[in-house]
Amino acid sequence: MENFETNMAAEKANSATEEAAVAAESGSGNGERGAQPVATASEPAPAPSTEEYKLPVRREPDKQFKRIKFKHKLRTEMPMAMVTMFVVLAVMASINLQSGSGTGIIIPLLIYVVFFLTALAVAFALTRMNAEERRVVERIRNIVAGNAHIEGKMKGRSAEREFWGIVKDGDKERFETRAAEEEKKIDAYIQAVRTRYAPNAGAVENNGEGTFDGWLIQKIGWNILSALVTLITLGIAFPVTVVWKEKWRCKHTLYEGKRLTFDGRASQLIGNWLLWMFLSVVTCGIFILFIPGKIKKWKAKHTRLAGEYVEFGSTFDGWLGQEVLLLVAGLAVSVCTLFIGVPFAMSWMARWRCNHTVLDGKRLRFDGKAVQLLGRYVVWLLLSVVTLSIYAWFIPNRFNKWKAKHTRLAEGYELC
Repeated sequence: MENFETNMAAEKANSATEEAAVAAESGSGNGERGAQPVATASEPAPAPSTEEYKLPVRREPDKQFKRIKFKHKLRTEMPMAMVTMFVVLAVMASINLQSGSGTGIIIPLLIYVVFFLTALAVAFALTRMNAEERRVVERIRNIVAGNAHIEGKMKGRSAEREFWGIVKDGDKERFETRAAEEEKKIDAYIQAVRTRYAPNAGAVENNGEGTFDGWLIQKIGWNILSALVTLITLGIAFPVTVVWKEKWRCKHTLYEGKRLTFDGRASQLIGNWLLWMFLSVVTCGIFILFIPGKIKKWKAKHTRLAGEYVEFGSTFDGWLGQEVLLLVAGLAVSVCTLFIGVPFAMSWMARWRCNHTVLDGKRLRFDGKAVQLLGRYVVWLLLSVVTLSIYAWFIPNRFNKWKAKHTRLAEGYELC
């Protein structure tokens, strides 16, 4: 009996040893199971280890930050809508003028004017941005242009969608983080270009002051020649005249003592010009409204600034609706003030064009004030009256000289 119990105990011990060996072998084949310690009678099994799961931080959207996208969208679309409204009201007013007479016309005209001015005031109120909001829009614009310059247009469009999506979500912290990353990449590229390439040759002239030193007789000659060539060729040679006049203008223009040059050729523009003419015919003349903006962009792309880096590129990024709206507002102010308000209209337009122009990576800034020009303009008008309008021929050149004097170059570089 004792032998039987002894044999049974020995068999149990052997089976336990075999099970432990099998468990060890299976654990070596499976890393997860092999990592678990074997419990013994003297030592309790350890509790399974669990990693703490942290919920993602959910930021509350910044409502004021979200409104930037709404204001920006209005700023891009509202000007064209206002121009369309102005054209519709002008057509309605002309219909009333043709069909009515006397005081019956005045009341509708007043209603149209009041309605348009009210809509204009509401549009400006809704789209007005403070300094911080303008800074956000400028940062997105520079990041999009930088990505497009370094990695291609598709990358620029992708960056534009990403950043405006962040603004739409109101995630201000994420915007600052992503913007800092992209700006660091762009700054590194700019520094690499400045290290590798030399700037354009050209000394600073006129003691670092801006000016326009073209002669009136030269301007008249180029205008007459351009008109004759355009007329004789039925408009086909218009790109040639654009190059002539732009080369002359740049040759005689200095910004902060740096003279401009123009490297565009008529052969680069004539293909687009013929296409634009075809599109104008197909659209019954509607496409003609877009041609001036496209020509401005082409001219800016080929304008160089002495002493700067051509690798950064040049561009004009203004919108047609804004320009037309400024022209309409300037014309209205000029007519209502018997043309005394022309300096204000000229100042508005010069500031808008400079803010949307980049030459060799330098964005232009305009610091001229209409009040500074008003006194000179009154003197010019008086001289025009005294000289029987002869002096009026010199006024455009005087304007160009004043605008060049007050055109500045922004600090730092941006890519186009």
